[in-house]
Amino acid sequence: MVIGEKHMPKQKVHQLLQLCLISCAVIMFGLLFLEPILGVLWLLLIVLLCVMLSIAKPALWRAEKARWMKMCSRIKEKVFSDGRDEEPAELVEYELAVLKPRTGKRYPINQKTYLIGRASKCDCRLGGSGTLGREHCRIVYREHSREYYIEDLRSKNGTYLGTRRLEPNTQVKLLENTEIHIGEYCLRFQIRSRDSSV
Repeated sequence: MVIGEKHMPKQKVHQLLQLCLISCAVIMFGLLFLEPILGVLWLLLIVLLCVMLSIAKPALWRAEKARWMKMCSRIKEKVFSDGRDEEPAELVEYELAVLKPRTGKRYPINQKTYLIGRASKCDCRLGGSGTLGREHCRIVYREHSREYYIEDLRSKNGTYLGTRRLEPNTQVKLLENTEIHIGEYCLRFQIRSRDSSV
């Protein structure tokens, strides 16, 4: 449709089509209850118009079809949902298992920022010589990706993932069963056991 020399905006076309389809649907349902034969004929006319639109304007038809399918899907979800939101995926809990110098001890990671070192305020407080910093490194949980990252806090002797030394103040993603070397300690980042204890 052309008005003057300008084409009608797509939004206007969409609104016009919506109005026409809703009006047709109301008339059709009214006729089905009052005059079934006229209702069926009206339904066939709507189908014919849709077929003609799909042939004449395939791009417009596809766009309108996608809009209506999306709207119908939303209505279906509202009608058939039991009113309860889906349960969020269960958060996997992790821990640090000490592999050396003494094996057996495990430290549950139970907060978003988890500090490791010799200082009393550390969440994972490890004893030992000066090879371990007071605030050596930290583990950070990122909510948007639901993943853990480790960051070296400019420690003197560094933090290692396997044999790779981490750059200071740079967060690196922790994978399950990764071995972390800090000072004389070797810790394994693993899924938390039920019998974990500090």
